[in-house]
Amino acid sequence: MEKIKEFSRHNLVDCPLTLHCFSDYNYEGWFSKYKSHLFYSETIMKKSSTIILLASAWILGMLCLYYWGHKPFDLDQVLALCRVALDLVIVTLVIILAGGTGKRLMGLRRDKQSGSMQQTASLWSGEQAVLQAVAGLGVMSLLWLLLGVLGLYYRITAWIVLLSGLALFRKDCLAWLKDISSFKIYWQKGRKFDRVLIISLFFLLILQVIWAAAPPIKYDALTYHLQLPRQYLAEHRFVFVADNPYWGHPQLGEMLFTWMMLLHRTETCALMGAGWGFLTLLGVMGTIRRVLSSRSCEGCQSQTGRTIQEQADQQGTVLRAGLIAAVALICGATFRSLLSWAYVDLFSALMGWAALAALLTVFEENAGKWSIWAGIFCGFAIGTKWTAGIAAIVVFLFLFGARKKAGISWRNLFIAAGMTVIVVTPWLVKNIIATGSPVYPYFFATPLISEQRLQAANIPESPVGLADGLLFPVTSTIFGWDSAAGFGTDLGPLLAMLAIPGLWLYRRRPAGRVILTGLVLCWAVILIGSQYFNYLQQTRLYFVLLPWAGVAAGLGWEYLAGLKSKVLRIEMLISTFILLALAFVSFQELARMVEINPLQAVVGLDSQDEYVARAVGWYFPAVNSLKELPEGSKVLMLWEARGYYAPFKNTTFDLWIDRWRNDYWTYGSAENILNSWRLQGYTHVLFYKSGAEMIRESENVLETEGWNELDRLTGLLPEPRLFGDAYELYSLIQ
Repeated sequence: MEKIKEFSRHNLVDCPLTLHCFSDYNYEGWFSKYKSHLFYSETIMKKSSTIILLASAWILGMLCLYYWGHKPFDLDQVLALCRVALDLVIVTLVIILAGGTGKRLMGLRRDKQSGSMQQTASLWSGEQAVLQAVAGLGVMSLLWLLLGVLGLYYRITAWIVLLSGLALFRKDCLAWLKDISSFKIYWQKGRKFDRVLIISLFFLLILQVIWAAAPPIKYDALTYHLQLPRQYLAEHRFVFVADNPYWGHPQLGEMLFTWMMLLHRTETCALMGAGWGFLTLLGVMGTIRRVLSSRSCEGCQSQTGRTIQEQADQQGTVLRAGLIAAVALICGATFRSLLSWAYVDLFSALMGWAALAALLTVFEENAGKWSIWAGIFCGFAIGTKWTAGIAAIVVFLFLFGARKKAGISWRNLFIAAGMTVIVVTPWLVKNIIATGSPVYPYFFATPLISEQRLQAANIPESPVGLADGLLFPVTSTIFGWDSAAGFGTDLGPLLAMLAIPGLWLYRRRPAGRVILTGLVLCWAVILIGSQYFNYLQQTRLYFVLLPWAGVAAGLGWEYLAGLKSKVLRIEMLISTFILLALAFVSFQELARMVEINPLQAVVGLDSQDEYVARAVGWYFPAVNSLKELPEGSKVLMLWEARGYYAPFKNTTFDLWIDRWRNDYWTYGSAENILNSWRLQGYTHVLFYKSGAEMIRESENVLETEGWNELDRLTGLLPEPRLFGDAYELYSLIQ
């Protein structure tokens, strides 16, 4: 009884039942009542548990029975969704591995006590995490070139590299994930307008992810971005593809596509492209935060427990400027579409942003070591696209010009230039070994491309006019249509509108001077270069500088938003226009999605064949029919460069759309051309009639006699198999 009393004092004093029973200290009476109460409660609890279990079983059973008879999806749809999920997991793991690898290579680690970076004070952890991912992606691309040279393009190799890398750099990968999560500050500290922007960005990104998860349909992807990796995998090694002039391009992005194909499938490549675009947006946001924070807090002292950047974040406009820059980029139809096209332009943009961020760190930290990383990122950019060399010119111009002020030694400067050359050299060497020209297929004739063919391919049919060139920021915005003649790029309504004020405001600061120099140089190349090479007017070729323009747009918004008067706050006006632009863009994307409906292919409601046929028209049934030809057949395609869905081992594609022109110049008559084709083993010709007619109606270098001979040749052949009004399949068998 004493134990019961002691128990009551220490454990039951707060219980109403205890207070009632112990008011007269009748412990014996209380104990009998409490024992009865416990028995009653235990009985009730047992009954309740049984009832809950029975109810749960009933609910679960009825749901299972209903959906057993009314299946919401079939096995094909489940498998389709599982494939998409695996794509997303693979791309995420590859980016995490790239981040961990870059963290190890760059040697930047967080100080556990202060939370700041040991080697630089200006780089925010989020921006630094994106830089590390870029470094890792570049290094892994070179690794896959090496594995291709060694003949190790096998699925087992792909998974060994991924899994062993994650295991080896697991601590770095986890630390990188912590750093990249710093971007959650944009949601946590954002106001209603900021969160609307974030939701809109993710909505547009998700739509592009749906497109990316569907089978590829875009021209350049089917011509070489995906076609070349497909041919490498067939040989299990990096090989020379003599029939494809685009093989001479640098292929840093295609190396990652090759890896993605080995890890899973082609659609994984397009989702990797979406990852590049997402990292580019994050990088631009981080750089704007850094630049504006340093400007906002010039001369101010950091308060206890709060960094200068955190103080600037409280102003709101610093974070919002980054979101506005991301919106300005994604409102451009070309940038938005590239997220799903399996092109390498966004990889070039990502490398261009990294070069800019490294260069700005050199100025801010007086750290010559960052000049080396700037050189490496320039090399990666050129290794993706030759025209990205424009960024390297600007970066080294400023590194040299600011050498003394930034504390860059000659040694660091030479190492930076040397690293650029080292990273680019593999692409030059492979061209020299295979063709004799380091920049094949351009500028120099080779045994594979004659001087006449080279000159004909480079004749500028419609160069940029003087007025359009001088007003390039305006004309490229107004008259730039995606994949159309001329500029061939839709930059969107916000980029030039915000970037030009930003460049004017920051023209005397390092960031403004660098960006302004790069964009003016790009302006001059487009104006002058297009007079000699028509394709140089395509703005998409210079997307290495697009993040630079995005940074300028964010800076411009911050400047314009600060303008006020008694009558009007311009920030409200700009915010309204931005929301209107987002509404228009969202409507356009939804309308495009309804028209072609990639979601049906993603969830397995349509087969790949049905979706591709709906998206590209008669092309797919035409090239698909080549698989039905008798064994030993060999097909020549005229005016059709897209070879991805064709059986490439017995098909020759018209990559430069000039096969007929060169054969006419070489053999002179329809009979001679026909005999030459038969001697080369061709049994069929797939003639893209619509493409030929489009070129025939435009200005071109093929004489009228050449077109007449084409008509004569088709008249010498038996009746073709027709695919609508677009394609004709002729037999050459006598």
